[in-house]
Parts: sequence; structure tokens; C-alpha cells
Amino acid sequence: MAGFDLSKMKALVIDDFNEMRRSMKRMLEELGVKNVDMVANAREALAKIALVPYDIILCDYNLGDGRNGQQILEEVKERGIVKADAAYIMVTAEMGQDMVLGAVDYLPDDYLTKPFVGEVLNKRINKVLARKAHIGKIEVALQKTNYDLAIKLCDENLAGEGSPYALDYLRLKGEALLLLGECDKAHSIFSSLLERHPFQWATFGLGRAEKCSGNNRAAAQVFEELIDENNRFMTAYDQLAECHQQMGDTEGAQRVLSDAISISPRSVQRQREFGKVAFENDDLEAATLSFRRAVTLSHDSYLKSMDDYTNLARTMASNGKGRDALVLINKAKTEFKGKRNLDMQTAVVESLVHQKLGDSAKAQEAMDRVGANNDLTASQMPLDITLDLAGSNLERNEKEKAMGLLGSLLKNFYEDDLVVDKIRKVFNDHNLGAEGDALIREIRSEITDLNNRGVSLVKEGNLDDAIGLFEEAANRLPKNKTVNLNAAQVVIMQMQKLGANRTGLQQVNEFLDRVRDSDPANEKLVALQRMATEL
Repeated sequence: MAGFDLSKMKALVIDDFNEMRRSMKRMLEELGVKNVDMVANAREALAKIALVPYDIILCDYNLGDGRNGQQILEEVKERGIVKADAAYIMVTAEMGQDMVLGAVDYLPDDYLTKPFVGEVLNKRINKVLARKAHIGKIEVALQKTNYDLAIKLCDENLAGEGSPYALDYLRLKGEALLLLGECDKAHSIFSSLLERHPFQWATFGLGRAEKCSGNNRAAAQVFEELIDENNRFMTAYDQLAECHQQMGDTEGAQRVLSDAISISPRSVQRQREFGKVAFENDDLEAATLSFRRAVTLSHDSYLKSMDDYTNLARTMASNGKGRDALVLINKAKTEFKGKRNLDMQTAVVESLVHQKLGDSAKAQEAMDRVGANNDLTASQMPLDITLDLAGSNLERNEKEKAMGLLGSLLKNFYEDDLVVDKIRKVFNDHNLGAEGDALIREIRSEITDLNNRGVSLVKEGNLDDAIGLFEEAANRLPKNKTVNLNAAQVVIMQMQKLGANRTGLQQVNEFLDRVRDSDPANEKLVALQRMATEL
């Protein structure tokens, strides 16, 4: 059968049954694939994919104990260890509901239902490779965050007539525009597509474009309509919950996430978000259950996180189960031995738990292990735990410590209204509203003055001092977006003047990565990424 030359392609077969692995390997070899590896489980598959740039991956969905094929797909996509133009084909005994639900967020390129013959496999592989030949370069550009190139490639392909992949080009262009923060242009693309046909993915894109523009109420309406039409579109629930949170409606966010979890309970990230919002709403039973599920589901996954253990511990302590919380913290010390910030984070949570148990001496003993560097604590600890710690300090009449912690948080997050509101709530809960408002004004003025000093140095042509100022501030405040963006900008300006160098580029990437993690569509971030690429 005519098709792609598979002889130079590398393939991986993932199946827990030896006979099925060998059968698929034989089929691939008969189709001309000379380099075929086989593995029996997720652990082996992830190790192989991280080392070998496979062109074709045939993965069984049900791998027995441990992670399934969908979870492997999610991890390799999240970690970026699979080639963007690789053909990932899921092999299934049947198209069960759990598989379909899981695949909403990360779609494989195709499905194959057992049993199948070589001719069917050949057709599917060639079909996927044909599509990848047209859109693969665009997907690679997106994977490498080169959004301008992705848009350029889409436009070039759309300029031709009669392409069978025109919808793919428009979808990918819309995605690139959203990632660039070009909300109105993305809105225009998805709106025009919906005038032609009610594609659910285009409706989802329209909702994201509204949300990108800050129109959370309009976005929420789009996501609600999408869910009414297809109650298994799981990422629509996630986006809708975020809209409710942006509008200050945490109870609405919890209801949406609860609906999503009842349909598809195996998402670690969704369980985490539900736990956080349930805790914020004082629904401690629901928060405990959700954080416990996150711990269990992520145990053998790259998603395993110390935060899940500490969040579960603080929730248990708040729910009168402080002794169990201490047992969990000790378990975390073993599970995450050697991990950065382990001692600090567990000590903070231990202090909170002992405070709940009424043991002030042990609470203080744990806090003594944390140290007095408020900037370090605020920048490296999870936000909610730091807020709890500040509240605990206020309850122990250690106002100076609380003010220091909350001040450090404000220095990092002064631009984030949701975080500022949470900080304000800590003050209000302890009848310190006026002092809280004064501190917020003070910190905002302090950060504004710092940025103005740096800008003045740049205008004077004193780039070395500007770099020193912003570099010191950015390293002290790694979650402050404006400071880190300014630090990246002055280093770029110096390299534009004197020439690019490896150290400077590494600095720029570090500063930009800090912002990218929390605000990937930030307009200034996008502009600086372009400038850094040109260097």
C-alpha cells in the first residue's frame, strides 16, 4: 500500500501483554519500520520517550496496575518530552467512557480498537503522518513557544486554496494568538468559524478569548452553554471555575468543580483546585477528601507534589484532626527527602498544626526552624500556607512577624487583585483593616519607586546600575512580574548594545520564566520574548 516511507522512523510499542507487544512490533516491521522498541508499563515508556525522539507511538490504554495510556500521553505532553509531530495512537479494547473523558484535555492523534490487522494499522499511521506533515511544523513552533512563527506558518498555509487542513490552521492560529495575548484577534477567528459551523472547540476558543480580554461574565456564559451542550467537555468546567474565581464567586467555582469531579474524578489538577476553593469556603470535609485524592492519584506520577501533603495536613488540622496531620507531615518528610524547601514548608505546617492543637511551645519550636527571612518565606512557600502562617502569628499576638510576612507577599503580588484581596481578608479577620490598607498603599508605593529608579537609570544611560538594581530586586522578589520583566528588559538592552552572551541570555530566560509560569499571555512578556529571540 502506498504511503510514507517508514523505514527511517523510530517506533515505540507500549502494552502490558507480551503477545500483544510482539504482534504490534511484527506489524510495524512488516510495514517497513526497522527501529521498534517495546515496553510493558508507564515507567519504562516515560524513560524511553525522554531519551528517544520517536516518530510513532502505539500505546495501549489499559496497562493494568499503575498509570494508563492516557496518563502517559498527558505527562509527555505536559513535560514536552514527546515530539510535537510524532504520531501518538491509542490502542483500546473498547472506547470506554473513562477513556473518552480523560482524552478531552489531551487528544491522541487516533484510536485503534483491538483486534486489528496490519492493513488497518498502515492506514491509520499514514493518515496521522499526512496530517502531521501539514501541521507538524506549527505544533513544533507552539511547543517551542515561538508563537509568531506558528501564526506565520498558519497564514502561509491558509493562503492556499482547498486545503483539507484549513480548520486545523485556523484552530492553531487562534491558539497561538491566545498565547500571545492577542485576545481580540483570537476572538475574531473563533467567531468567524462559529458563523460557518458550531464547532465545540471554536466555542471553547471564543470563551477563552473573552476571558483573555477580562470579560469573565461573558466568558462564563460561553462555557456554561458549552457544558449544557456537552457535559463531558472537562476543560470548559476548569475555565468556568476560573471565571467565577476572577469574579470573586468562590462558591460558584466550587459548584462547577464539584460537577466536573463527579463526572471525571481522576484529574489531579482538578482535585487540587477543588480542594483549595473548598478550603477557602470553609468546606473542610470536601477539601480534605479532594486533597487526599490528589495525594493518591499523583503518587506514581510526575504530578506528585509536596504541596498536596501540606495542604491536606493544614486542612485536617483545621478540621480537628491535628494528630493525623502530624503523621502526614512526617510521611511527607520521607516521601520528599532532599527536596528544596522541604524543611521550611513542613516546619511552617507543623507550626500551624501545633497551634491548632493548642501547643504554643511546639508551634514556636517549629517556627524557629523556618528562620526570619520573610522575603524567602513569601516567595518560596505556597501562598495559602503563608497566609495561614501570618494569621497564626496574629492569633499569637506576634503582629510584627505577621506584618513582615504579609508585606513580603504584597511585594511579590501587589499587582494581583485576587491575592491582595486575600491579604486584606487576613487583616480584616483580625480587626486590622485600616492597618492592612495602609500597608498595601505603602508597599505599592515602594515597588513603584523602585521601578521608577530603575527607569531613571536607564534613561541616564547607566545600564550597569539599572541591571544591578533590578537583578537584586528580582532575585529577592521572584514572583513580582513587573520587577522581573524590567530586569529582563535591561539585560536585553545591554546585550543589544554590547552583543549577546550566554550569561545574559540565561539571566533573561530565568526572569521571563518566572513571569511565564503565572502569566504566559502578559503583553510585555511576549514582547521581551520576541526581543530575546532576535538576539
